[in-house]
Amino acid sequence: QKLEDFKHQTERKPNSFSIGAGDSLMFYLLIPALRDAGGWRKKVELHLHNLRSREIVAGLLDGSLDIGLVRSSAIDKGLLRKKRLRIEKLCRLDYAFFARRELVAGCPTPIADEGALIDWCVQHLALATFWGEMSTFTAALGKTRLGWPAQLRCQSFPQVREAVTAGDYCGILPLLAFRGGIPEGIHGFGGKLLKGASREISLVWSSSLTARRAGGDKALNELRAALKGVCGPSPGS
Repeated sequence: QKLEDFKHQTERKPNSFSIGAGDSLMFYLLIPALRDAGGWRKKVELHLHNLRSREIVAGLLDGSLDIGLVRSSAIDKGLLRKKRLRIEKLCRLDYAFFARRELVAGCPTPIADEGALIDWCVQHLALATFWGEMSTFTAALGKTRLGWPAQLRCQSFPQVREAVTAGDYCGILPLLAFRGGIPEGIHGFGGKLLKGASREISLVWSSSLTARRAGGDKALNELRAALKGVCGPSPGS
């Protein structure tokens, strides 16, 4: 009877799902997607972990994570060939400069001339950006040779967004930071100059997910659909 009681309690206990993502993807992609991720959320306990892409891959392999949002290039193709991980491309993370319109109003040329505007901003505005010693974004940004040293180095893109909207900085942000539309008082520009920093983002999960987690297939399918709804069409579609 005790064994049956234990089984009954275990069946009634909510499942827990652990999802790993970087800070920006957590704020701008994962959390917005949860709103439309289906009824399975009410039956589970979700654990969100702010991790780097390579840490997420390691967590998926050792079973400490169930699902992850990662930079596609962080996935070892050997893991896919061995079918230890499964991956699906979600979106391309592109970047642009953003500043309050009242700040760029001082530019003597029309702000539609992005080259001239960037040159003016380099001379007159302080730059804010995410900065991490081991960050692939930071490394990619360095290769663009902007000639515009960051005067505000933030630990996350949400911090950069606040520096732009509430401060007097020009900031580099992913376009997803203004997913609902750029506010009227903010001007975005210079995306072409930052193409080298763009990253492809993928949903990744362990091949054993559906076997390890009751309802894992339903959770994965509904979360995937919700994420695609936030991202829009996948790369190459």
